[in-house]
Amino acid sequence: MNSPSSSEMANCKKVNQARQELSQENELLLLQLHQVQEELEHYFLQNQQANSRQKELEGRLSAVLARYPDHVEWNRVDTLSDVSPVRAQIVGLRAGNRELAMMDLTLSVLDQHPAIVLTPPEHATDTGFQYWPGAPGVSSNGAPTPLTLVPAALNQPEAGALLRSMTGADLRLVRAACTAMAEGISSTTPDRAVWVQQLDTLRHQLASLPPVWRYDSVKLKHQQVNPDYEHLWFELGHASFGERVWPSFEFRLSAANVRKGKFSQQPKLEFPLPAQGDKQFENWFEESEDDFGPKFEIRFDNKKNAMDVGVWNALSPTDQAQALSLIEQLPTLLHRVQIQGVSIARPWQDWQNMVIGLQQSLAHSLQLTSLAGAS
Repeated sequence: MNSPSSSEMANCKKVNQARQELSQENELLLLQLHQVQEELEHYFLQNQQANSRQKELEGRLSAVLARYPDHVEWNRVDTLSDVSPVRAQIVGLRAGNRELAMMDLTLSVLDQHPAIVLTPPEHATDTGFQYWPGAPGVSSNGAPTPLTLVPAALNQPEAGALLRSMTGADLRLVRAACTAMAEGISSTTPDRAVWVQQLDTLRHQLASLPPVWRYDSVKLKHQQVNPDYEHLWFELGHASFGERVWPSFEFRLSAANVRKGKFSQQPKLEFPLPAQGDKQFENWFEESEDDFGPKFEIRFDNKKNAMDVGVWNALSPTDQAQALSLIEQLPTLLHRVQIQGVSIARPWQDWQNMVIGLQQSLAHSLQLTSLAGAS
């Protein structure tokens, strides 16, 4: 048997050396992978702790805001006019969980009552409000028009409708702005004490408005289209009526006895049994049932200008006041969903016309004269 040549031995040595070096590199890579894994686990635990801490702080902040709902912060108040009417811009306004980059307020007196004018940002459609009540009225450049709020004129149709249409969150934001302006208005402003008193009066009036139906958001949860029946199922976020508050409030605006080529003259308001949380009314009861489960419903007949008064009378006085306020807000609610770009099976105007008829039927049946849309 021949002995390996010197060249073969040299090649074998090189192979062994390469294997050794490769083994060392693999061991080094494995060590580095273990180090990276340990670092990742360390950062993962740190991230978990940070998330836990963040949730804890958010919970504490929510508790503080719940205890002090009128707490307001702002960066600065710029006085633009220190003579009547006084005008100021509040920069970095924060109230509750709402933050607004800038709010423009003008304080004046109308018919011996304090009034505040909210001017939307120039060349901007984002007003910082959830719903700018002036829509669909807009200026020539497409921006929302200024709003004049006169709480003392609540009984006047236009002023009252404006105040009733504001969301609870937006109303709280205006009250916060009054607080910021009162404290931040320039000390050199003539009659400053008088203007501060007017702002305090406005804030108190806005906080003491009679209970009306308010909600911070609305979305179309479901649309049902059958040959003889249709409904729009709405979900309202943070709905309220006076002291009654619902994180989520659901109801259906439905149309019975739909005919081909002709929309319904028999609208209904349906209030399904909530999966959780409080019912929509104190005296809610299972009036009927459908594929979605038990529901309380109020039926109308626009052709006869009538409604189911028996079911209505089963509600408590506060329930009835709440339902009246909700019905008054239906045209605005439909408009707010429409401007979201939501597509439905029939023109929105069909539903608006049906709601006007519903309002008229209710007003006629209950002999009311003050319900908006009724005649």
